[in-house]
Amino acid sequence: MQDPLFSIIIPTFNSSKTLKECLDSVFEQSFNSFEVLIIDSASTDDTLNILNDLASVHSNLKIYSEKDKGIYDAMNKGMSLAKGNWLYFLGSDDTFHNSRVLSHVSNAIGNTSKKVIYGNVEIIGNTAWAKNGEVYAGRFTTEKLLNQNICHQAIFYNRLYVLNNIGNYNLDYVKSADWDYNLKCWAKAEFEYTDLIVAKYSVAGFSGNVGDENLSRDFVDNVVNYFGFSLYHPLINNSAFVFYNDVLEKQKEKHYLRYSFGTINRFFKKIINKLS
Repeated sequence: MQDPLFSIIIPTFNSSKTLKECLDSVFEQSFNSFEVLIIDSASTDDTLNILNDLASVHSNLKIYSEKDKGIYDAMNKGMSLAKGNWLYFLGSDDTFHNSRVLSHVSNAIGNTSKKVIYGNVEIIGNTAWAKNGEVYAGRFTTEKLLNQNICHQAIFYNRLYVLNNIGNYNLDYVKSADWDYNLKCWAKAEFEYTDLIVAKYSVAGFSGNVGDENLSRDFVDNVVNYFGFSLYHPLINNSAFVFYNDVLEKQKEKHYLRYSFGTINRFFKKIINKLS
């Protein structure tokens, strides 16, 4: 039997209120070369009953239920179990935007040699970084990705490429491991943008929470490592970079004399700007 084009990986935990709508949007896709992997964290509500009912109808729905270490552990498990050529991660409270999404993406795959394909999401709910109904977030550049993430609900990964070259999500980053993962991918592979709204993304879920202390702590070091940047690379050595203060602290620690001269230059620039 031929492997499916897509593996759709959905982590669940007590997701009975939203799961049916999520899966309906998957099984309504006009393109049907896909498998659905449910990675459940031993739900205690009606989640497994809903899944078992659907599995009796859809042979491409596979259910795995055991305690895990969180969403990214579930996503890692899904990656290891997947058979599809391309990986896609969907939240149990999210849905595909319409029934033609996978058809559109399959066409995009046929027209590119790039290993990561991404589009947009429609935001459902309000969060600190987006408003209800907003389409997030268009085409990315390196500079843009250093300051905000591509939603994992908008992105498709070539399975063999990421397994062989990127590896797993870092479980130290319990809220934002996908941002770290996308940075690692971007540093190694070309991304293909398609102007498509892939999913309706509910920011009420776990991934809508902002802030990840561990990722914030490591962010500058990770970027320097992944991209081969110095601490004086213009994409991070500027006040528009979200972790610029961390860059300055590391410059001070590792290059004190150069940092000191930079501090003097910044001081005089401020004086000149005020006088002009």
